[in-house]
Amino acid sequence: MNHPEIGFPNFIENLLIRIFFEPVIKENIGWIGTTYRTGFKRSWTFRLRGFKGIYCLTFQGFEEALGWHHGAFDLQYFPGADEPVLDALSIRENLLRADPSFDKLVRLVPEDGDPLASQFMVGNIILSCDVGEKNLFLSLWSPIRWREIRQAGLYTKLRDGSQIEAVPPGGIDRNVPAFALAWPFFDRLVLTFAYQLKRPPLYVILKRRSWPVLIITGENSCVPSEKHFTLQNFLSVGFGPRSKKKTADPRDIWAMNFFPGDTGSPLLPETKIVWSVTPSKPLPRRGNSLWWKAPYWKEKSGTARFQNLGIPFRPPLMMITGFLGSGKTTLLNQIVEYKALSSYKFIAVIQNEVGHVDVDSKLVDGAYRVTSLEEGCVCCTLMGELHQAIRKICIEYEPDLIVIETTGVADPRSIITEIRELETSVRFDSIVCVVDVLNLEYILRDYPVARSQIECANLILLNKKDLMDEETLAKVEKIISSINPQATILRTTYARVNPGLFFTIDQDVDVRVMKKDQTSLECMDLDIQQVRTFTLSLPGDLKESSLMRFLDGLPDSVYRLKGVIKIKGRKQPQLLQYVVHRYEISNFLEKSLEPNTLVFVGRNLDENSLKQKFERCFARE
Repeated sequence: MNHPEIGFPNFIENLLIRIFFEPVIKENIGWIGTTYRTGFKRSWTFRLRGFKGIYCLTFQGFEEALGWHHGAFDLQYFPGADEPVLDALSIRENLLRADPSFDKLVRLVPEDGDPLASQFMVGNIILSCDVGEKNLFLSLWSPIRWREIRQAGLYTKLRDGSQIEAVPPGGIDRNVPAFALAWPFFDRLVLTFAYQLKRPPLYVILKRRSWPVLIITGENSCVPSEKHFTLQNFLSVGFGPRSKKKTADPRDIWAMNFFPGDTGSPLLPETKIVWSVTPSKPLPRRGNSLWWKAPYWKEKSGTARFQNLGIPFRPPLMMITGFLGSGKTTLLNQIVEYKALSSYKFIAVIQNEVGHVDVDSKLVDGAYRVTSLEEGCVCCTLMGELHQAIRKICIEYEPDLIVIETTGVADPRSIITEIRELETSVRFDSIVCVVDVLNLEYILRDYPVARSQIECANLILLNKKDLMDEETLAKVEKIISSINPQATILRTTYARVNPGLFFTIDQDVDVRVMKKDQTSLECMDLDIQQVRTFTLSLPGDLKESSLMRFLDGLPDSVYRLKGVIKIKGRKQPQLLQYVVHRYEISNFLEKSLEPNTLVFVGRNLDENSLKQKFERCFARE
């Protein structure tokens, strides 16, 4: 609170970063993703489960009053293109929503001003902390209906010069159910606070007052109406130390009588208490009962996947390498978009600026620092040893996937050495090297590290193929093959590649859960550069020795194989992971797939031959 202009937004941001590092808790609460809204103010956009639109929270400033600091945030809701709430928005808001650049405006504020400022408003969030930093209040101000009246009406001019009356004089231009839209966001924010603070709310109170509707008298001017009124809700949730008194009347508790308004002023006299909850009511019916359960979720519900059935969950770890300017970040963005926005998975990205970094631990606070927050993804900059950072991320935050993006001059060999020490924490997946085909010969001649990057890769993307002719591409591909004859090589433009090469199980593809009496060979054409996937499901128990021979004998055309299998003699189903002649088998903890379900990814796959060879792996009675 020494610097509340920084402290308030940082506090909100830190809570959100931590909750997005715990995907199970994030799912329980209902967050899907969040990202910065780039502009002059600290602002974030959010996606919530069950809502087509996007919420936006923007820090507007702070005030001090009566021993309290108050941080004010605007809350907006940008609806989807076909939501019914569009009918309740103002004419201006509908025109903004219909603009082709609307989605871009939601993410990025133009340099010449924010056209969405003061539009799509549904309320204000106020975060209040006492000077002793012992009590914290999270409050929502929102009218039940946010109404605006056009004094002179509103007219639209047609191409022929005539006018159409869009809003009659004195008519309602905006009639948004603001509190109903603001409540879901506020509810999730309270759940996040309760879980992260590890304590339930002590004080919850809902107050209401009558408030004049705004009359729009000009383009940008408005006055309060003397005839038309709406109802404003003030909902406040307080966290703090428990009172020593066994019972307490909310009217006798100063903190309960305090409500920070949009100016940080004390309680306005015209507000009335609708209902209140005190510490004497441990499981109230008001508000959301989960507010009082969220602090104990991890301890009581066993939601932590790292402790599921006593077997550690090891997230897959992949590395993206390649020389400067090759297109690594472009590939990374596509992976993040595919996993985070399409599959709702949480990704931890580690940017290793200089390969292996060995910094004196006394000089840094922790193994990494968070540098950016994206929808469903947190990006970290390595500050200490890599294995220390990865262990910390795995233990504390439980990501679905870890991606290491190395700098263009990093030698991946040192990173691979550290990864080998992490077999109990992560499952090493693959190394992808992005190659700039335009400058390859020059780079290999002057920078030995580029050769090392190619030598270590499992998958090599010859990027920028659209800028070269076929003869030159074939020459470059021959050079790559001479350096690393084992790696799979694909030609790409803008690093676009079939995501099935990386992710081909569970929610990433539509894999049917087959009944035990069914035999199926399902083909899915995801053809990018002749890359195909097909799903194979067969019932029965596999003989381990036969399965090993099958895997060792897979042809080069099979790039990747993932699936759930049942091996004779093992109690649990097994997760099979295969990447270019390297494979791993481990216990499968989920119940979403029926053994044996396999997904093959490759080029020019002989599906019938693979099926026949796999059928020979089954144990005979």
